[in-house]
Amino acid sequence: MSDFAVKAACLRIGVLVLSLLACKLAMAGTPGSFRGTVVEAPAGEPSAGWIYVQGRNGSLRRVQVSRARVIYGQAVPLNQREKAPKASLVFGVEVRVTAQQDSSGEWHASQVEILKLRNARMHAERRGP
Repeated sequence: MSDFAVKAACLRIGVLVLSLLACKLAMAGTPGSFRGTVVEAPAGEPSAGWIYVQGRNGSLRRVQVSRARVIYGQAVPLNQREKAPKASLVFGVEVRVTAQQDSSGEWHASQVEILKLRNARMHAERRGP
């Protein structure tokens, strides 16, 4: 086998390895960050472990939050914070979500930052205890 043939074979193997790595990265999910307001789940849609976030442009995203780290932003007053931040993920809360989108288009949050609670308290009062 000539020196040229060996180099060509190594080049082909290198290209194949890089192609496989690129495919694996593409299948890992598309990371994203978006913000919006938590809205009620549409009728018939699951709500346990999920939130529905509506962006300013009207787009609605369903986000799995069961494994997400939920934190409060600096603008949320300490006296309005729950001990468990996930309890504050209710209608009207403004959030920033960091998530991965899987191949079926579902969003899986790694972190949810609560930015504002303003409408959440009013909604809780309307629903009662």
